[in-house]
Amino acid sequence: MVDAGASPFFRDLSVKDKSRATLDIMRDAPGLRRLMKATDPYSQFERDVEKKKTQENDRTYSQRLKLDKMAEKYYDDKSPANKQDMMAFIKSQPAIDRKRLMERVQFAGQVHNLRDRKWWMSIMSAGPEVRARIYWSRYSTANDTEKKRLNAQMKKLPKIRSARFQRELRKLKTGG
Repeated sequence: MVDAGASPFFRDLSVKDKSRATLDIMRDAPGLRRLMKATDPYSQFERDVEKKKTQENDRTYSQRLKLDKMAEKYYDDKSPANKQDMMAFIKSQPAIDRKRLMERVQFAGQVHNLRDRKWWMSIMSAGPEVRARIYWSRYSTANDTEKKRLNAQMKKLPKIRSARFQRELRKLKTGG
């Protein structure tokens, strides 16, 4: 199609270069780009994929909210009944989630007496690079007293400062 109208331009090109040039022209043509996008094989599955991801995020968020309330109640008074309730809740969850939920309970114990415990709990569920950006955002706007407190708290939380977190934080500090 493109080759017929542009034959003087393509005359000296190899078949491979003609194909590449034709694809470039098709990609840059606005109408053709829309057509190519509309026929993207993934597009028929995109809505379903996004729906499933949203459902999974909602499910794990709901788990975290319930568990965080139970963990806070347990760490406030450490009664056997509260521990049993919390453990029963974890055991009632899908097997694939139990390790993550147990780690969250342990983390809740580490941050329980910290002034910023809810903030630390909320950023814990983010990936390490996102955690670093959230931390840096707060840290970089804090006064000296708060910076010292944040650093001291972070040093007590090895789950927060993973290698990937540290790497991203270094990049942020150096502007890279």
